[in-house]
Amino acid sequence: MHHATPLRGRGLPRSSARRAYATLLAAFVLTGLAALVAVGTWNNLNSGGFDATTTSSAAADDFVRNRLHDGPPDLTFLITTRDSIDSQSVTRMGQDLTRRLHHRDGVLTVRSYWQTKNPALRSTDRHHAVITALLRGDENDRVSVARTLVPEFTRPHAGMSIGATGPAWTGAQATDDSERDLLKAELLSAPVVLLVLILVFRSFVAALIPLAVAAVAAVITLALLRPLAALMPLSVFSTNLTAALGFGLTVDYCLFIINRYRHEVTAGLSAEQALHTAVRTAGRAAVYSSVTIAAAMAALLCFPIPFLRSMACSGLVVALCAAASSYLLLRPLLTLLGQRIAGPDQHDPWRVGAFWRTVAAMVTKRPALWAGGALLALTALLLPAAHLHLGPVDERILPPRAQAHSVARQLGAVIPAAQATTMSIAIPGASYERAREGWEAYARTWSRAHPTAALTTPTAHYRAGRVIGPGSPTLHQSGGTWMNAQLPQSAGTKASDAAVRDARTAAMPGPASIGGPAARFLDTRAAIKSSLLPALGITAASTALLLFLFTGSVFLPLKAIVVAALSMSACFGTVTWAFQDGHLTPLLGHFTVTGTVNPCILLLLFCVAFGLSMDYETFLLARIQEEYRRHGDNRRAVTTGISHTGRLVTVAAAAVAVAMAGLATSGITLLKILGFGLTVGVLIDATLVRTILVPASMCLIGRANWWAPASLRRARSTLARPRPKLRPL
Repeated sequence: MHHATPLRGRGLPRSSARRAYATLLAAFVLTGLAALVAVGTWNNLNSGGFDATTTSSAAADDFVRNRLHDGPPDLTFLITTRDSIDSQSVTRMGQDLTRRLHHRDGVLTVRSYWQTKNPALRSTDRHHAVITALLRGDENDRVSVARTLVPEFTRPHAGMSIGATGPAWTGAQATDDSERDLLKAELLSAPVVLLVLILVFRSFVAALIPLAVAAVAAVITLALLRPLAALMPLSVFSTNLTAALGFGLTVDYCLFIINRYRHEVTAGLSAEQALHTAVRTAGRAAVYSSVTIAAAMAALLCFPIPFLRSMACSGLVVALCAAASSYLLLRPLLTLLGQRIAGPDQHDPWRVGAFWRTVAAMVTKRPALWAGGALLALTALLLPAAHLHLGPVDERILPPRAQAHSVARQLGAVIPAAQATTMSIAIPGASYERAREGWEAYARTWSRAHPTAALTTPTAHYRAGRVIGPGSPTLHQSGGTWMNAQLPQSAGTKASDAAVRDARTAAMPGPASIGGPAARFLDTRAAIKSSLLPALGITAASTALLLFLFTGSVFLPLKAIVVAALSMSACFGTVTWAFQDGHLTPLLGHFTVTGTVNPCILLLLFCVAFGLSMDYETFLLARIQEEYRRHGDNRRAVTTGISHTGRLVTVAAAAVAVAMAGLATSGITLLKILGFGLTVGVLIDATLVRTILVPASMCLIGRANWWAPASLRRARSTLARPRPKLRPL
């Protein structure tokens, strides 16, 4: 067994044995301070942000809420009574609840059945009624108010039970659940990853090192999210993603670096030389990998959607923290503990296994056949995505047991009108007063085209183009007017999309904008469509540039992008089959099958999975390129590279998959989709893609894998950092 010798060098990354303890002590103190900062991170996060903010529907909703102090409620209380809701005792209690709610801080507007006697706010059997509240402030303020109001107003009453739902209460419960799910996911995944690492390293100390570094990276990342949340809206789900992704990536990077270190020690190098070689090869690959992942996440900044932008910034932070923690902490750790993890030859984790040698030989012998088979398998996994349907986020992302979800389901059953999708027609200024008859004619025309919807104006209540009741004078105020349409269909359906489009294209007697959930989701889809090409362009260009700098090849970056796109498409197919179609409900826990998938979670899934795909691509190409430079035989380099890294890539993928699978245990459907999709994506990438498709395609391309024009080679030599040489002993 070789013993570590002190390292000589300059700067923190080349800490000597004399400074290793000081480095680790500083890291320990920094982690402790970061943990204190991270504790308050959740107070500054929000649970929404899934709609585009630069659209006409967003402007319409802002106008109705902030100028007219009206619009869809933030909180809805469902009151269920034994006696009739019109009885004297129940009426008295209902009026008291309404009055108390109206005078609470943070409440802007209250609507109550006992205040208006509006039949849309009660059930037909007169044992259920509704009180709604519009809350002040931004999303975080409204969630905070809901946390205060709901426990107070849902206390048991004699002869009356009260439940709460609505966006503000959904956000509060989603925040609480995500915080609990984060702890649960880490407690579930860490022991499994430790077991995997023990089986690989056959050393408890070696297995603990990646977990220790991963813990440091995760805590520092969560701490950095707190000041980031003060600068921009940050999704509460970013903590779950960064914890899982940071844990998986850090373990990944440490696994490759430690394995290379042990391989070099076993090959006869001193501990100093082995550590230097490991950092020069696997460490360099880790840096390129983290930058590639960060670039993939940065593409989400192209979309004008707060959720995606917050995930982009969180992803940038976690990718760079994972690489920095691995690079900076492994040197002192291996300096102090290297002699305890450099196992004997028979335990060399880099040894060529018979299985991977056989697989590599089979694939490289008949690359066209194997590539065709892998493409067929990926195509089969992709097929369910052909009937993918997109939908918005609502209370159904919560587990069925959550109050916001269960009460919404009950409300839809007993008072369907209270769960209708609101479409607002916002008319600024005095336009309605100047052309009242024209606006009423507009309302009748739209109502006639959509007979199942109800439309209320300040003067009339329409259905199927006919007046069926009086209007609501409160819709008209000094700052403007709005018309309230109630659509029986959910946002994202063809019928609700048609209702919004018809409202926008019909002849209007003055300026107006269309808002509400259906309009917001329609505009969000349009914003995604218009931003998709720039985002894909940034992802492809940055990946191509980084892989070119890493390999010096023109074809390898293009091949990597195409193969990753195929892998991501297969991932979309499995998500559609499992969640939209609900085929894995028993296995993944009981979640609500809505028949749709939110586009934001698919975009996030694509970018994270693409980055992870490039992670394995980088480490695999590093080994293949190293072999190719030794002898110049492309097929032999591919075979040797797969033989040496196949087992390692599989283990690394297993570690990341376990970390991501922790997300799939969440009760929140969005996190469940993300965890399941990334787990499947990583496993597909490590098996079909890295083991079969990549080596087969590289054999088919041949020596052209390593070709680049002379001008690009000169540019690379200027841009790429010169590779350091081993210092003489």
